[in-house]
Amino acid sequence: MMTTNNPICIISNYDRDDEARCIQENIACPSYVVDSSGRNKFGFYQTRDPFFAGCFNKSCEIFLASDASHCLFVCSDVKGNLQSVINRIEHLPENIGVYSPAILGQGWHHGKPQKYGLRDVPFCEGIIHCSTRGVIEKVYPVDAKNYPHAYGIDFYTGYMASAILGKRVVIDDGINVYHPFGTSYDANQARRDMFPYITSKGPDFVQWFQKNVATLRYA
Repeated sequence: MMTTNNPICIISNYDRDDEARCIQENIACPSYVVDSSGRNKFGFYQTRDPFFAGCFNKSCEIFLASDASHCLFVCSDVKGNLQSVINRIEHLPENIGVYSPAILGQGWHHGKPQKYGLRDVPFCEGIIHCSTRGVIEKVYPVDAKNYPHAYGIDFYTGYMASAILGKRVVIDDGINVYHPFGTSYDANQARRDMFPYITSKGPDFVQWFQKNVATLRYA
């Protein structure tokens, strides 16, 4: 019997309001926009903290307060047919903890389309990924004061799903989305945040990171 999951979509937004609303209008599942601009915008949830950590924490709050089984996190600058992503999430098997479509444009090389079907990877990118409730309960909250960019939360999510919960982390090469170049936050600052964040999670995670992530390329 085919599994039917119950996903929601939460869109992280910073002054790309039209794009965020367009995503909402073109997906057939409950959806919410979390905005980190610091300005009140009708229909959007505001974060307590700026940058990605603030968006991530608020998104997790909304998800965990719902009855949804899966949450698709997506940044409002991502382009593509996200309804096809939702359709796939609705029928993901129970052994998948983190899922993402393949990503064209700016992103990690291992996330770009390589073949057809589901491919196991160490982590899925924060800009678009779906996590189950069990995974989110392991990684939420992020320390937004010390790690505002949350650069490393996607690595930690992959670690928690695979190494701790025994779930698969997969890229779906059958569905592609596009992430425009030049739309991410300051990479140099993010890297400075990353290493303290990784070490704060303990030696087991550091060892996993060195084995599974440190040699991967960003393209």
